[in-house]
Amino acid sequence: AETANGIRNLWVRPLDSFSAQRLDKTEGAQDPFWSPDSQSIGFFADGKLKRIPVSGGPPLTLCDAPDGVGGAWSKEGVIVFGPSSNAPLQRVSSSGGVPTAATALDPSSKETIHGWPQFLPDGRRFLFFVQGPEKNGIYVQTLGSAERKFLMATDVKAAFVSPNHLLFGRQGSLMVQNIDPESL
Repeated sequence: AETANGIRNLWVRPLDSFSAQRLDKTEGAQDPFWSPDSQSIGFFADGKLKRIPVSGGPPLTLCDAPDGVGGAWSKEGVIVFGPSSNAPLQRVSSSGGVPTAATALDPSSKETIHGWPQFLPDGRRFLFFVQGPEKNGIYVQTLGSAERKFLMATDVKAAFVSPNHLLFGRQGSLMVQNIDPESL
């Protein structure tokens, strides 16, 4: 949420309550995402990827991310994230460390963005959005593999909704498509 003076912070609110709690030291936070156990939130601020417990406390800086482009947190404690535009997705431990490449931009397609990843239920494969002048769309890739599969053309990110739906935008409309999370 953004305050009247324009400062953005993360806030949490239980669904059964009307009272929200601001999480301290989250000024400028953007693109938050949940840990698999819903006890922490990953986010980008100050050119860094950070995490904070939903109960409050100081945020932990995980690594550099100059201009975050979404993140996803696996059950195995791996975070896949977009550190900035014009960069491939990176992976880092949820406890921090040196990130390594999770995807590679395809120079033949002039890709400019890999962003907004989301893990599928198996916790190894992840969806992500690819933007480039030749083709925008949603791809799926497995952690540790360079091979990726094109799923569909779209100009915006997509969201997998358990047990078997893919939400995405197309020409200004919200679309839903059934998808088998195993066979895709």
